[in-house]
Amino acid sequence: MAKFIDLTGVVIDDLIVVGRAKDRMNIKFGKPRTIWKCKCKCGVVVERSLNYLQKIIKKRSSVIEMWRVCCGCSHAEAKKQMGIVVGNLEKKGKHKKSRTHEYNTWSNLKSRCSIKRKSPIYKNYWGSGIKVCDRWMDSFENFYSDMGPRPNDKSSIDRIDTNGNYEPNNCRWATDKEQGINKNTTRWITYKGITKPITYWSVLIPGGRLNTLHNRLKNGWPIETAIETPTSKHNRIKNAKA
Repeated sequence: MAKFIDLTGVVIDDLIVVGRAKDRMNIKFGKPRTIWKCKCKCGVVVERSLNYLQKIIKKRSSVIEMWRVCCGCSHAEAKKQMGIVVGNLEKKGKHKKSRTHEYNTWSNLKSRCSIKRKSPIYKNYWGSGIKVCDRWMDSFENFYSDMGPRPNDKSSIDRIDTNGNYEPNNCRWATDKEQGINKNTTRWITYKGITKPITYWSVLIPGGRLNTLHNRLKNGWPIETAIETPTSKHNRIKNAKA
């Protein structure tokens, strides 16, 4: 027989376990489930299974979730603030865009910068101190007003300064190709007073590729010479056609 676990008095976020409730039958496994009464900070008493409470206690020891454990009141209030319909509650604002890509983008960027999870993807945001400006954090309407609609299906949100925050002056809609260039590892080259990624200048080399420019600069070639000098293969093809 399994050892009895008394959870009376245990506090999990906004819930406190106050005592046992009547056990219920688990139809799937044909076994009774231990049920506990929990009182929410708002005063509502709800019933939760032992299995559910144990999972929450274990999870809370390693990760902080966006939603607090409660009777549901905090979830409803949080969703109301985010403009999501909850029961008969009206949407905050009249944007009617809660199912659009722009709304999902706004919701996701807030999550990336506020939820502490073990995934390296999240640590690159909240772990690096990346934040969402107050103007956007509290209002989808402000975000949409500043960013406008997504120009095409291939565009997504991109920070111009990858070390900067999500704010109007540092964000744009960009394609995957444009975002691929805009990385901390991207090498920028100034040629004739214009600064562009090395991939941009590499296509100017007659017969050359990206590796051509990389290798030339690595070997100490001046930037002008490295960009303007055709490859030997290009010269051979040119002479053969002549």
